Amino acid sequence: MGSYTVVRKFNWYYLGGDFLPEEKVVRVLQRDAHAWAEVWVEGQGWVRFDPTGAVAPERIDLGIDEMIEQGGLLQGQIPLAYRFGQTDFLRSVRQGWERLEYRWQKSVVQYQQARQQSFMKELFGTSSFYWQQIGMLGALLALFLMLYGIFALFQRPALNPHQKLWLRLERKLAKRGFERRAGEGAKDFALRVNAENATTGKQLLSIVDLYIQSAYSERLSMDKQLLDRLSKMIKQL
Repeated sequence: MGSYTVVRKFNWYYLGGDFLPEEKVVRVLQRDAHAWAEVWVEGQGWVRFDPTGAVAPERIDLGIDEMIEQGGLLQGQIPLAYRFGQTDFLRSVRQGWERLEYRWQKSVVQYQQARQQSFMKELFGTSSFYWQQIGMLGALLALFLMLYGIFALFQRPALNPHQKLWLRLERKLAKRGFERRAGEGAKDFALRVNAENATTGKQLLSIVDLYIQSAYSERLSMDKQLLDRLSKMIKQL
């Protein structure tokens, strides 16, 4: 037709496709594409010239998958790879992936201002830009604090029995006005308390000696008798 001066047009559409009920859309692939030419004939209008319709009309009526299954397109046996790709399992996997891709395009890539305002109105009852920002910042801040709290909770190091007893001792001494200074060792702390109060200091020195003996012992296993004795001495302080 290109050799003659005629009014013509080229049409390109899709034939067939798979309906995805969850998204209520029809999935079409490049293999579903079909093209034909039309020529304007005086007195008849547009006349269709479709070689596929003349040579293989079932391709238009059935679609490529059904045509292959009936042996009307491929010569010989249908390839094993094609049959494997048409199994129910792979079909469901492929459709699941395509649903995910469709939702990504719809909810993220095509998330325009009108859709944003509609979402904010449903969420906050208003589409005001100011309240949108306040609401989003508040939600992000709450999410950050929640995640930080969970992270801090799980990252908090567990205290061994000696550390728990020492913290109990420090809290008990703090109530009497003796607080350990930053960087002050256990022995230095006990000596300072002894200089200020001989009665309390004498007991504390005994506790610290036992604490050092128990906590920094070269024995591989923890001495439960020393721990029990240490706990009893702290309780009697």
